[in-house]
Amino acid sequence: MKVASVHGMTAADELYLWGLIGLALSQPEPKSEFMATPYWILRQLGIIDTQKKGGFEFEQFRQGIRRLAGTRYENTAFYDPVRGEHRDVSFGFLNYSLPSEKASSRAWHFAWDAIFFDLCRANRGSMRFDMGTYRELSPAARRLYLLLKKIFWRNDHSPAMEIRHLGIDVLGFSPSLETKSIKRKLGRCVEELLDHQIVQMGLGQSRVQDCFAKRQKGLHMLQLYRGDGFDRQSVSRTSSVEDSPLYDPLVSIGFDKGTIARLLQKHPVKLIEQWADITLAAQERGLIQTSPPAYFQYYIQKAAKRETTPPDWWHDLQKQQRQAEWEQERAKQTIQTEDREQVEFDEYLKTEVKDAFERVMQKLSRELMEAGKDDREAREIAAYQTRLHFLNKYRRGRSSSENWSQSGDLLG
Repeated sequence: MKVASVHGMTAADELYLWGLIGLALSQPEPKSEFMATPYWILRQLGIIDTQKKGGFEFEQFRQGIRRLAGTRYENTAFYDPVRGEHRDVSFGFLNYSLPSEKASSRAWHFAWDAIFFDLCRANRGSMRFDMGTYRELSPAARRLYLLLKKIFWRNDHSPAMEIRHLGIDVLGFSPSLETKSIKRKLGRCVEELLDHQIVQMGLGQSRVQDCFAKRQKGLHMLQLYRGDGFDRQSVSRTSSVEDSPLYDPLVSIGFDKGTIARLLQKHPVKLIEQWADITLAAQERGLIQTSPPAYFQYYIQKAAKRETTPPDWWHDLQKQQRQAEWEQERAKQTIQTEDREQVEFDEYLKTEVKDAFERVMQKLSRELMEAGKDDREAREIAAYQTRLHFLNKYRRGRSSSENWSQSGDLLG
């Protein structure tokens, strides 16, 4: 298994990922594209309450989405529940399109990786869990909880799991930890799950330590039993109109709760998503001469009869947003590449070229002083020009090496 992330990841990103996929799968007709406002998503995840609209949480969420979109997962023996076999897989998580204006009321657009979404949809029942409980757990206990969700979905106990494999390969503990430290950390995770009644003690067990069994020196196993509270985690609460991801955009347009309920019953989700976004975009740009609700009602009724299509300016706006996102991402990647090159170049200057660098810089400094520069100015100019000279030399050498490596690959 291998996970590669362009922008790195944080513990909070798991909450965003599984929370989002859980919300997408909880819709009446789950599909690979999902639209919702960040306020609705964070409210559903319990990160903000109904009274709070803080910019900090939204910015953290935006950055988390960016990190998730830059992550890929690979596994040469991944169990595919759709085909019922282990397969060699590689997939990302999601793509996104967000309004450039952070104060916009328009929904955020997520497009799940097709392979990842199909795998999640096949495990739809086991992917549902209580977000409140998940949020209260530590990052390691969250991963153990999700693992047990897959196991307890069909069994009342887990298999005996070797704790080093469980701790390092599943929960993300450092491989440098001693077995006793991993056992201690796992014990704390089990205590958290016991507190939430997700697991319970087995026959003859009375304390957390009893959940562990020593098979031989350095080999310890952990087996857990499904608790009385586990099944309660899968029970869905009664849904209401506020639970629809379309609720917030329609409220922003100006509809009341009763009207929103009628619109959701009358029109397809995709049509409402599209014309809510068009209406909000038109409202933000001052293009609506009448009231926004009247604008929306007029055009969605015509669209439902196939008498109109989305306006050209809206398609152009989407293209501009995609272009802006692409340019912004490219600029960030360029900065990251340049920063990485500077770090690698600084390491290069510490090798055998260090003496040559000093000789060239001193020679150039003397020549500048002979030409009339003072000591400080001569040293600064010499240091800059020498570094630039060696950087160009370093780049030429690296380029030649890469070309040679690629030629070798082709010949091989």
